[in-house]
Amino acid sequence: MLRNRGKQYLGMLALRDRASAVILATATPLHTAPRDVAAAGRMLNIRHFTALECQQEEREDMKVLRRIRAKRTAADKQADLDRAAAALRGEVVAESNSACELRAAGIRIARRYREYMGNRIIRRSVSLLNYDGKPINDLIPYVTINLYCLPTDKELDTIRQVREEATMKMTSAAALDGS
Repeated sequence: MLRNRGKQYLGMLALRDRASAVILATATPLHTAPRDVAAAGRMLNIRHFTALECQQEEREDMKVLRRIRAKRTAADKQADLDRAAAALRGEVVAESNSACELRAAGIRIARRYREYMGNRIIRRSVSLLNYDGKPINDLIPYVTINLYCLPTDKELDTIRQVREEATMKMTSAAALDGS
């Protein structure tokens, strides 16, 4: 989904404006990220999502989500890591309160955005059946696995070296520009 309003986004809008029909297809089974819903609405040229008021509404909604994220403590983040590790072991562990709050806020915003979509979304789900009454697709259950790893000392040295080289190039370019 093109969320950022750069060259590709503007190119898509130009193509959309020349098309006789627009069908937006995505592999996302359930839109819970507000930015994804708003981006889809803009691609489909739904009036609400193309209005300046919507841009302000999006900014305010993102502020709400950032405030919730900012309240999360190191213990909350560690609890999320522990939950991910438990999921890898096949255990089910409840989300932390802050993770639930963040998820709930995002879903509330996305639902409000989806109301503006009207009946423009057709969503396939695991429970859909074909004309014979058989499942339309054999989807395995959705599982999210977060993998966290620490770089080796050699990898850290490489990262530092690349960062230093990039910094030197940017400094040299700025000096040539006179900025």
